[in-house]
Amino acid sequence: MKKKGFTLVELMIALSIFAILMGSVYKAYFSELKELRQITDKNNLQYNAKSCIEYITRELRNKKDYSQGVTLEGNGTLIKSYITVNNVETSTILVDVSGSSKGLVNLNKATKKLTDDKGRILCNGVNNISLSKDASGNMIIITIDLQSGNESYSITTGINLSK
Repeated sequence: MKKKGFTLVELMIALSIFAILMGSVYKAYFSELKELRQITDKNNLQYNAKSCIEYITRELRNKKDYSQGVTLEGNGTLIKSYITVNNVETSTILVDVSGSSKGLVNLNKATKKLTDDKGRILCNGVNNISLSKDASGNMIIITIDLQSGNESYSITTGINLSK
């Protein structure tokens, strides 16, 4: 009498082949998922850095239009704007990376957050902001370094101080 069905050996071979195939599919899927997360993290980092640098640039350019001058002070930790009204000179801190949170844009080094003067978070994961002048002294160079997980990104811009 002929029996229909599979032997135990045939089932074990089929199950082994299926397990090998599923293992390779599983490995490929999760490696692609990891790569997608890395790309997303890097894109978010770049977007945050660009948004921060654009915000700072916009604030500095707007203040420069209404002031007598914008200067870099405090060993590269403050950008100030000066204006004289009724023979009284006043200054406004535009960017403060010293940690004292007195400017329109402030870096909190403990939390690595860049905030505006109202405490709104502009950017997370800020490792450092460096402020310097170029060789001619007519431009402030701003560099923001960000990090999220294993990804890091740096963006630089220059703002012309001369009117």
